[in-house]
Amino acid sequence: MSADNNSSNSNWRETIAPILEGFVPKTTSQENKKSLKVSLTKKTPDQNNEGTDDSNILNKKLHNDLVNDIKNSSDHNDYDSTHHDCESISSLQDPTDIAAMDNLVKLQRTRSTQPNLASVGKPPLIANQSQDMLNIKKINMKPEDILKTANTVSRRNSIGSNASLLKSKNIPETELKSESGSVQSTQQENSVASSAAHIDLKPKENVQKIGKIGVCALDNKVLSKPCRRILNRLMEHGEFETIIFGDKVLFDEDIENWPTCDFLISFFSNGFPLDKAIAYAKLRKPYQINDLTMQKLLWDRRLVLKLLEVNQIPTPERLEISRDGGPKIDDDLKAKFKHKNMPTSFEQKEPQWKIIGDDILEVNGQRLEKPFVEKPVNGEDHNIYIYYHSSNGGGGRRLFRKIGNKASEFDAELNMIRTEGSYIYEKFMDADNCEDVKAYTVSPTFCHAETRKSPVVDGIVKRNTHGKEIRYVTKLTDEETTMASKVCTSFEQTICGFDLLRAQGNSYVIDVNGFSFVKDNNDYYDTTAKILREMFIAAKDKKAADKEKLMNLKNKTKALPKTKGLVQNIINNEHQRNKLNITNSEVNLLKLQQDEAKNLSMSNINEYLEDQQKNEEEKDQRWVFKGIVSVVRHGDRTPKQKHKYSFTSDIFISLLKGHKEEVIIRNVIDLEIALKALMIARDEKLEDLNKLNVLIDALSKKLNFPGTKIQLKPVLNKETKEVEKVQFILKFFGEATHSCKYQAAELGEQMRLDFGLLNKSILEENNIKIFSSSERRVLYTAQLWAVALYGGKYENEIFIRKDLLDDSNAAKELMDKVKKKLKPLLRIGQEAPTEFTWPTNMPQPYLVMKRVCELMRYNKTIMDYHFETMSAEKLTEMQDVWCCAEDAKLFKERWDKLFAEFTTVEKVDPSKISELYDTMKFDALHNRAFLEKIFYPGDDGHINQDIVDKDLVDNSLVDKYPINLLAKNNFKVGTTSTSAIAPVNAVSTSTDRPNIPVDDKSRSVSVGSVTSQGSKLNNTPLMSPTSNPKGSVGSLGWALESNKKTDNKSDSIFADKNYSHLRELFKLSKVLFDFICPQEYGITENEKLDIGLLTSLPLAEQILADIDSMKAEKNPQCVAYFTKESHIYTLLNILYESGLPMRIARNALPELDYLSQINFELYERIDKVTGEKTHSIRLKLSPGCQTQDPLDVQLDNRHFISCSPKISLTRHLDATVFEDILKKKFPRVQLPDMFTAVNITSPSLTYKGYKVKNLNEKVNNFTKLTPSAIEEEEQK
Repeated sequence: MSADNNSSNSNWRETIAPILEGFVPKTTSQENKKSLKVSLTKKTPDQNNEGTDDSNILNKKLHNDLVNDIKNSSDHNDYDSTHHDCESISSLQDPTDIAAMDNLVKLQRTRSTQPNLASVGKPPLIANQSQDMLNIKKINMKPEDILKTANTVSRRNSIGSNASLLKSKNIPETELKSESGSVQSTQQENSVASSAAHIDLKPKENVQKIGKIGVCALDNKVLSKPCRRILNRLMEHGEFETIIFGDKVLFDEDIENWPTCDFLISFFSNGFPLDKAIAYAKLRKPYQINDLTMQKLLWDRRLVLKLLEVNQIPTPERLEISRDGGPKIDDDLKAKFKHKNMPTSFEQKEPQWKIIGDDILEVNGQRLEKPFVEKPVNGEDHNIYIYYHSSNGGGGRRLFRKIGNKASEFDAELNMIRTEGSYIYEKFMDADNCEDVKAYTVSPTFCHAETRKSPVVDGIVKRNTHGKEIRYVTKLTDEETTMASKVCTSFEQTICGFDLLRAQGNSYVIDVNGFSFVKDNNDYYDTTAKILREMFIAAKDKKAADKEKLMNLKNKTKALPKTKGLVQNIINNEHQRNKLNITNSEVNLLKLQQDEAKNLSMSNINEYLEDQQKNEEEKDQRWVFKGIVSVVRHGDRTPKQKHKYSFTSDIFISLLKGHKEEVIIRNVIDLEIALKALMIARDEKLEDLNKLNVLIDALSKKLNFPGTKIQLKPVLNKETKEVEKVQFILKFFGEATHSCKYQAAELGEQMRLDFGLLNKSILEENNIKIFSSSERRVLYTAQLWAVALYGGKYENEIFIRKDLLDDSNAAKELMDKVKKKLKPLLRIGQEAPTEFTWPTNMPQPYLVMKRVCELMRYNKTIMDYHFETMSAEKLTEMQDVWCCAEDAKLFKERWDKLFAEFTTVEKVDPSKISELYDTMKFDALHNRAFLEKIFYPGDDGHINQDIVDKDLVDNSLVDKYPINLLAKNNFKVGTTSTSAIAPVNAVSTSTDRPNIPVDDKSRSVSVGSVTSQGSKLNNTPLMSPTSNPKGSVGSLGWALESNKKTDNKSDSIFADKNYSHLRELFKLSKVLFDFICPQEYGITENEKLDIGLLTSLPLAEQILADIDSMKAEKNPQCVAYFTKESHIYTLLNILYESGLPMRIARNALPELDYLSQINFELYERIDKVTGEKTHSIRLKLSPGCQTQDPLDVQLDNRHFISCSPKISLTRHLDATVFEDILKKKFPRVQLPDMFTAVNITSPSLTYKGYKVKNLNEKVNNFTKLTPSAIEEEEQK
């Protein structure tokens, strides 16, 4: 092996952290029903027998210490351009200390009976199984190191704290942080104590309780990162109990049954039942952070601007055209307005208006000249138009709520104002520095402010790897801080976001948004929690003082006769008040109590006390979070590579060792035997020499790489049932990257904080059980997640369940048939089946694949040019750090393999599409610097015309590509139109957010269109996912979006026209991946269901068993299953094809990327009288760590993309009905006795006298036997 290869191998050995390297159990007839038990402790002398043999399987040179990996990750909190973290990954351990490392993490296999999980609150597994566990208890690691990893993830993209402070006696300015100037939104160093990653969620003893915080909002808002971080800070010291009302209570329970609380955090969002929340607040009278009645005002921009005007808060000059009769307000809002000098009637007729010339709008004699801004009066409608003056070319810009990386589009034909609906017209002002200001108040004394690029500039939204808009912290002026205080008090919204515009030395408020939190800023979270705590304490003290005053009033007035209107007489009669020594503060309290009671005829103070006592009646949470089953895909990995050929020679059949099922060879010693078999076959010319040479070359180079394995799939003769052919599959790479640890740690921390809000007792001992497949990248993900979930104190086992989570071959035959149906679709003239969800406005798959092949040939030309004209050293220096242990040579090897696969459309195998897309995405994140240079058609920024194919790059196949609406909309479900599908120009004509369609086939309902009062969900079913209306994209939940970049100053180098060939290749490969690869798991509904059941039926059955066990347990439970992509897709297909009522159509879902999760949430209600239990299940899904365009996302040296938020696939469903629907589909298939691959050791190699000797040594000897020895072997 060459020195270069040795160097590459060394890099791999030093980089990845394998947990199961070399673990190869003995085979039995029941292999597929067993699991591995892995202990990271040193084997004792009495653990010999079979376990001793297995311990020899560990290849010490390949094992990378997970503990050191995590430990080293904590040493790089300062992320800078030098890529320290990437460097640390490739130098995790001293190669001289391999023996000590192996003593620490040596793997062993022992057999044990299934533990009695019921005794620790866990569902029993299939009876009589042997169980294998990863014991983390004895690993010598520091929990805080893993916490730092999770903490670094949560803090990396935080905006530095910089808030404007308003003078206050209650909150001294010195106690809060403030900075001057404009600070870029990058991480400021925060103390460990302020990080949410270190919040202790366990119950505290001997802590004085302040009260209960009720959080009355939709679940997706409550569990957003800012909200849960602030709430967890409030809970940290045990002073507060937090009660999450939850969607089930909000929508299905009467307000009398809602839980009681002392302090209420409640706010409107699309779909929230605001009227019910207002009625609850009137009934229970908790202390409200944000007044609920005043939140109705925010729905009408006319009311917002009028209240700003009344409070002398500057706003732009404006005109109004109301065609709806004016704002409508209810009695509660009228009562509020009486105290704010606001009018209580707004009846209006449509005014007289006209356009004078092209540029002047006149309304009732008042004129406004272009440019001006046209805003819908509906505060939830974000479709705002700007009309430009004809002297500047005219036209207009359409602004809309951020969709993906867009916030506006220019339209040269947009000149005439809208004539339907009611609108506000404001004078357009050029913002200073082309920025607007987002301000966030937390009480009248504190306001945090950030600037962002104004959406009117070019419409391009710049986002970080967490998908958040990039912003810059700014300090408010004195005038602006006064405006912030007025906004907070006049709107009665303690936590309130509003928009400022700075223009020509003045500041104007242009919109008030209501309840809003700053994202990714730990200092802001700390300050907000501090202010809220002080407010809650003050509210509690005031309530106690008021109660004491009422008791004093009761004693002072007890001698008075109980006559009607007594209380009103006391208020009006100053002489009597003086006689009874009633103070002014007590009179004010009586007035307040009377106003709230709306009763002027009360006869004594007792009525107030009785009313107050009734309001304080304790109501517990009726629906309690009981548990969760989470199925999680592993984290980020390197691209999987494989070579697959079929052979009929006896030498390859002999490797099966007599098995007629799929077998796997992992151990390096055993791989050497397979390599020798290939060499013998080549020497004897037994098979195609080209195939053999490819395998020999690849296996000899990758023999010592982590993850290298061989799968042997026998093909049986239908009559004799004997093996007549073997499919030889060599696989390598597919190992966890350095990004995986950040992803997994962040996800574990997020779930820990969620549990802290939903039911923190779930984090107590033995309430969580974790299962993993035997793949190293999967187990690595599970371990990092577990440690972060437990705050660094995880001491339990991780159970490895091959039967549930490893690859299954039960559906192989059916999947092969489906793949055969897919392949013709890439041929010219072939029409897709009706169930095939190819976009109707895209060229047929054949033409797309043909274009991909053309682009691949062109990119190969460019890459070959650089490799031919540059030295190996210079090529490697193109990228400072190769974070995943590659180099230029390995990069070229990967791409050359792909180039060979995509030579012509006739030769392309559909299964290779995922490899191409996977590779492009990986290099966009991990090898971007090299990608930028190696596919540039020239040198050092100079184009080489000799290699440029001008016709190819100037004529793209299409100018619009399908993009998933859920992903574009940051996984916020649309709520407006009931149209089943977005039009082709959805991006420029959307009426709020893109509409996400629902699955009519599964009896789905709308995903949440709100009424004018925001209290009901629209239940109108939408079109079937197989519908393809004229002009549609072709698959529900997708829209066509132009690929043209409007931002000539884009931060992405790949926006340059000289990379159009690379961008088009990525876009088209993604189209093929999105619409072809998922259908490998079934095209028709029956295929999807059958392949799903054959692959994931054991897992689905176990999930239902887990749920049944949770129902019987006293404590809440969590069961987590870590697995691979195939089980995520197939389990999801089972759920969709079972007939469950889904809120979102299956075809509307985007790619399910790394760390995708399918969550089964269980809620419980116990009848206090009968003790009867009722259960509810809700399905949630996160598409994982994905981005729509990794070429453009801004990265730091972790190359880390955050996990997408979870979306509800169903509403709360009765648990019994849910289980019955699923179980009805289970009998459709019959699983074979063997459905997982067999791991074998010492594969047989007896061929024409060759026999393997010294199998237990590190190097195998192959000896030529004598004729008598051959005969003896044959007899054996």
